[in-house]
Amino acid sequence: MPQIVGIILAAGVSSRFPGNKLQTRFQGEVVLRRIVRAALASSLARVIVVLGHQAPEMIELLGDLRACERLEIVVNADFQKGQSSSIKKGLATMGQGFQAAMFLVADQPLLTGSIIDDLIAFFQTKKKNICLPMANNQRRNPVIFSSALFDDLMKLNADQGGRRVIDAYPDDVAALNFSDQRPFADIDTQDDFDLLEARS
Repeated sequence: MPQIVGIILAAGVSSRFPGNKLQTRFQGEVVLRRIVRAALASSLARVIVVLGHQAPEMIELLGDLRACERLEIVVNADFQKGQSSSIKKGLATMGQGFQAAMFLVADQPLLTGSIIDDLIAFFQTKKKNICLPMANNQRRNPVIFSSALFDDLMKLNADQGGRRVIDAYPDDVAALNFSDQRPFADIDTQDDFDLLEARS
């Protein structure tokens, strides 16, 4: 079975949200903790959380989850240089010998471990270098990249994300369709947060 590492990108400043959205409580639990808990509930071999903005406070919010042996927390000192710096930090932390990395955004509070496992199983059967979910005819997160594309990811700059690599290899993408788009909804603004909580 392919060994896949989860890399949670949680270093941003939440510029469009009043305060740090990852510290906000969604259905009674801090948003960051929800995504970390979901990742740990899956079959991911390791879970790396890449922090940056307000890192000490974020680490405290993870509480008892920090005791999990599969969890590793790292701080990206260059987080203000954009998402690419967190992608590179995560890849550098995971080391060698893994077949793929799943990149998760930290602001999807309804994502579950079972959905993560569905994507992992789909990746294993499709034999493509990129695997992602589709909902409402739109590409969503999280995205799995095989190790064959790690060099491409390490060449990203500034606020470039995995989308640039996905667009470069359209024939190497396997998309798994989901009828329910709510688990893939992310939070950018207070309105996003309020609407998602109301619908959940």
